[in-house]
Amino acid sequence: MNLELARELMVYAANVLKYECPEDVPEIRIEPDLECHGLFRWSIFRPPVISLRDWREGNLEDQATLVHELAHWVQYESGFGTNEIGAITVECRWLQSKGENPRDYMSESSVFKMTGDKEFARLEWL
Repeated sequence: MNLELARELMVYAANVLKYECPEDVPEIRIEPDLECHGLFRWSIFRPPVISLRDWREGNLEDQATLVHELAHWVQYESGFGTNEIGAITVECRWLQSKGENPRDYMSESSVFKMTGDKEFARLEWL
């Protein structure tokens, strides 16, 4: 895991969300048995951690997952609570900044499943 890249993605997420950027990147683990692509977890008993199912150096899909989870970290650290609409917005904007079409990386049904918002899930706001 490239912590310099993770820091860069965290700063990007904070800028898109217009929140203050945390000082540090949380612990990031690669967990091949993870059912989803990425997961941000925290509790009062342990420090926050980001788990990723895959990490292939230079892979845009893996980086998009990381920027999504780092958006949750930024939300959490800013005290506003985490939400999928904000994290998906960051992920989509980041993919667009790389010249990619977010619809090639996420389906309307998967976005709806994460957000429960049919209008947002259409990604017509892109």
